[in-house]
Amino acid sequence: MRRLAVGVLFVSLVLVSIVAVAQIQIPEKYSDAAGVLAEWLVGHRLAGVPSWPFAWDPTRTDVGITMDIARVLNELGEITGSEVYKATARDAADFWVSTNVIDSEEAVSSWLWDVGGNVGTYAWEEGAFEKVQFAFAGSYWPVKGEHEGVRGGTISLCGSVVRPLAGLLTFGSLYADTISTVQQWLFTDLEAKMPTSGDSTYRAYMGAQTLNDDDSDGLLDVKYELWGSSRQSAGQNARLMVTLFDLGLDTEAVAIADWLLEVMWDEEQGSFHTLFDITEGSCMTFVEYQDYSDINARTAYGLLRAYEETSDARYLDFATRTLDWLIDTEMNVVLTGSGAQTYFTKPTVYGNHIIVVSLAKGYEITGNPKYLSAAVTTADFILGQMDTPFTGFEANAWTVQEALEAVLALLKL
Repeated sequence: MRRLAVGVLFVSLVLVSIVAVAQIQIPEKYSDAAGVLAEWLVGHRLAGVPSWPFAWDPTRTDVGITMDIARVLNELGEITGSEVYKATARDAADFWVSTNVIDSEEAVSSWLWDVGGNVGTYAWEEGAFEKVQFAFAGSYWPVKGEHEGVRGGTISLCGSVVRPLAGLLTFGSLYADTISTVQQWLFTDLEAKMPTSGDSTYRAYMGAQTLNDDDSDGLLDVKYELWGSSRQSAGQNARLMVTLFDLGLDTEAVAIADWLLEVMWDEEQGSFHTLFDITEGSCMTFVEYQDYSDINARTAYGLLRAYEETSDARYLDFATRTLDWLIDTEMNVVLTGSGAQTYFTKPTVYGNHIIVVSLAKGYEITGNPKYLSAAVTTADFILGQMDTPFTGFEANAWTVQEALEAVLALLKL
């Protein structure tokens, strides 16, 4: 439900406290919370591997989630000097780098894959391996039924390429060879991986590749779809754009920024569509999924980074319009005994964490205090979910990581 005049209420509730924050320091409660969250992550890895359990299958671990955790732990370790956090992050990165990069056909010939629920070793249809080569196998089961060391049959843009690259980049040059290997995935089979969107000339990456053996001949083929849908995601491509800038691939990053502006912007709503459906040839946003706030926040963050790298005012304009849309239409205010808290669209840590990160970035670039105000009160909402022992987070490593990422965004200011 939308709140009328939220901006007036919000500013009147928090203006004094935020001015104090901006002029003095970020309160100790954020650094304290960061320590609690990090210690929880250090102590809750999946038994048998230096990685973290997948939220919906505790027997499985996921490279995207794990490398997100490694990234924030390493960043916090750099801020605090904690060798424990940094070592935990490196152990996780070492595990995935040494066991799950799809490097050569020979190297993966003995891998067990879960393909459509069938676990076994597979060979490849002609030309199929080159489509997935250089990415990470997204999922890994130390034990799955009677099998050991099983990889999942989905290679996602975000989970198998973008998030692992972002995680590895936080270690500087330590994983330079692996970074050089994985980024090659971004330049192969581009007609399928990065098609034009409808009748436009603008291109963006597809969301996933799915391994299949539909004719049961023991040879794997690759479909550019997930669960039967072939789509380009604004949020995933915006996240990739940031990583491309980090890799020094500015031309490729700018091309995605222009795709966002020219294809995905919804002028009527004043925000970004979340998906482009290749089959339908049109943009879409699933309102019932309530993921449009976090996707718009991630898109705004990517455009803010594009502005930093290029000084092109278009990117700053669309980014701030998106942040303003979030505050004006998606923000809800909750009054608590310790002050005002806010959340966007739905009252969960998921989604709201990236809004904190994007608003903090918006404040860093523009100096607009309303972005800092919203970032702080939304971080307060997230911290309000930290029940012992994280029942508000459902003992979920992914959500704990998201909370830590939100807190880090404020600590970095």
